[in-house]
Amino acid sequence: MPLANPLRIEVTRFQTYQSEIMAVRKTVFIDELGISPDLEWDNRDEQALYAIAISGNEVIGIGRLQADGQLGRIAILPDWRRKEVGTRIVQRLIKAAIRSGLHLFIRSD
Repeated sequence: MPLANPLRIEVTRFQTYQSEIMAVRKTVFIDELGISPDLEWDNRDEQALYAIAISGNEVIGIGRLQADGQLGRIAILPDWRRKEVGTRIVQRLIKAAIRSGLHLFIRSD
């Protein structure tokens, strides 16, 4: 079944969508998974690239690519899971990394 609103993925900087990125991360990591805010918020956002998934005017998923090639902080709002949103975010981040000449590594923790 097609999505009601077309899904688009943008590669952006944290500062451009800061409140939306923080809202998704808070919902998924802090509220849902119980991760401490002290662990979730670090000083690496300002230097990172983000891929954000947007449906209509709503940011519904995010992923972060660090300047050192670390891929992480992938979070999808609950209603959008199992709809390939995460896959599309990761694909865009991999393309961005390749264009930047980065060697990717993905943390498992």
